[in-house]
Amino acid sequence: MEIAEVESRFESIDDFIEKVQKYGFQLKKKSPTDMFFFLTFKKTKDVSKSGKLPEINLKACVYKKR
Repeated sequence: MEIAEVESRFESIDDFIEKVQKYGFQLKKKSPTDMFFFLTFKKTKDVSKSGKLPEINLKACVYKKR
């Protein structure tokens, strides 16, 4: 799974990655740029019967007039 997201949407990128890993994904690559995070995950286990999984929330995108 690949995720490309604006950095302003994350309160903590490390917390986000930790939550995604609880869904059975392993982080393979993290590539930050000035405005984005590019994340590559690989599915490593089935968590469909593991009960309640953490909710993943992102903040609203911050738009700056230029």
